Amino acid sequence: MSTLIDRTLEEIQAPNEVGKTVVLVTALAVGDTQSALTGTASVTNVIEFGSELLLVTAKSSDVVPIYTFQRGYNRTTAAALTAGAVGYLDPQFPRYRVMQAVRRAFDALEAMGVPLIKSEMLTPAASPFTDDTQLTLDPGEAVREVLDVRLNQYSVANWEFIDNVPVVEAPSGNLIRLRWGANSADTFSVTYRVPYRWLPITTPISVTEASTIEIPEGAEFLPSAYAAAWLCNAREVSRHDLDRVSEWTEGEPTRAGVSARMVQAQWQAFYRRLDEARRLNPIPKRRPYRRRARGQLYSSSSNWG
Repeated sequence: MSTLIDRTLEEIQAPNEVGKTVVLVTALAVGDTQSALTGTASVTNVIEFGSELLLVTAKSSDVVPIYTFQRGYNRTTAAALTAGAVGYLDPQFPRYRVMQAVRRAFDALEAMGVPLIKSEMLTPAASPFTDDTQLTLDPGEAVREVLDVRLNQYSVANWEFIDNVPVVEAPSGNLIRLRWGANSADTFSVTYRVPYRWLPITTPISVTEASTIEIPEGAEFLPSAYAAAWLCNAREVSRHDLDRVSEWTEGEPTRAGVSARMVQAQWQAFYRRLDEARRLNPIPKRRPYRRRARGQLYSSSSNWG
């Protein structure tokens, strides 16, 4: 997550737009609220240390002022801070907001046709050459859908994916049923789609800067591009809206110092990268089960797609 946040900030901010910095003189435990700073801050300034925001509520009149802070400002989480930590004054794009935008990006990517696709090698659970072969799919996570089943590099037709099956039939709850006999020594390659998921898994769900997530090859820069565009105007902009240049420029107000032209440029960059990722990660065509005439049997050698 921290890498995606840094990458998003690089896309949306130039180095000279980062803002002024201050340095913490003394370490702060989670409950501490006072410290001196190297640099100047004023009451009502917001200082960002890592993912935490501190609101300056008071400033002493000493030669070396002592500042009083409200910790965990604006729903951020207070954390222990070390002496010498560098803070940013009144950040335009706080890291906690960037984190929210990055998390939102993965929900959008799946809806826009860049899903997370995996493959697994499976062997039949049934006895050799039965009329109904079952493959138990157990990736250790939820399965959206099965996209393709292959045997010896050939696509297999006439299969059916069943989820939420009883544990006695499949401990994982995911079952692929082939309506024809297969040898128990055969190895099938199964391609399936799973949701994006942050690791490690916690209950309740808690995503931090240390969390990790798997990204499809060729789409590594797509989440940060979406997050940067979304942060510009806090909403998703369609391709249709971007094509209407004159109406867009007149109707879109400037938000938080971000011009309408910059919003347009960020979303255009995202859609270009989206098209590139789609070309690099084509979704296999699904070939589901088709009901055949009752009593009609198939051998494993005659069911290639």
